[in-house]
Amino acid sequence: MKSRLLLKVLIGAVAAALCIYAGLYVYKSHRYASAFADTRLDDSPEIVTRRFGVPPNIEFWHSGYFMGFTMYPCTPPCDTRLWWDDPASVFRQQAFYFEFDVNRHLISKTHYEHLDEAYLRWMERMKHAPKVGFAGEAEEFRTAKVVALVRLLEPPQVDPRDTSWGPLSKFLVIRSWKGPFAAGTTMTAATTALCFGPGCRPFPTQVGQFVVISSYLDVQPIYQLSSYTVDEAHVEEATRKLDALAALGAERDR
Repeated sequence: MKSRLLLKVLIGAVAAALCIYAGLYVYKSHRYASAFADTRLDDSPEIVTRRFGVPPNIEFWHSGYFMGFTMYPCTPPCDTRLWWDDPASVFRQQAFYFEFDVNRHLISKTHYEHLDEAYLRWMERMKHAPKVGFAGEAEEFRTAKVVALVRLLEPPQVDPRDTSWGPLSKFLVIRSWKGPFAAGTTMTAATTALCFGPGCRPFPTQVGQFVVISSYLDVQPIYQLSSYTVDEAHVEEATRKLDALAALGAERDR
């Protein structure tokens, strides 16, 4: 009898806990929906955050960071983007996004009710990408399929036919150390990069900028392993460094 009574008490306690848990989810979900509905253009980030009651996820205009609800980064006039994923997302993926200009005024808000299809295609593509870890410069150079010094011909643009690549840029190849892209030819590269906060700097957007690109993939659009901009005054220095890495790799392969 005692064991049966204990079992009933245990089942009742678990059921009560589940009801409370579900109630809290419903309450928070309703609060988020109400906060979104009550928010008006020109509201400040502080006002919006108070409505939601919890700190937001934050993106800046020069971040290429995304979490699956949109592949489009915060771009001018957007200066800062705050967003909250619905606490009931365990049942349904949805999130609330708010974009603010440099004067900290709300300029747009969006309710995403599902993960972005382009993001899902991107995730599927990444499942088949080479699995690599962090490596030194020499090892990165040795294993890369593409290493090239390029110059930006056109600013990054998202292809509306397939946004899963994020912003794409067209480059003129100045010099190539590895890969099928000879000097004087052009290449298209995906310029999406995960980065966070004001310290993150964007992939080059100004026509004429020089970039060193390396990638484990040699099919366009090139998905970069790493890249960095090079000032015109330091192009020769960058090429000498890559020449040295190429020579080191050739020596190791003997």
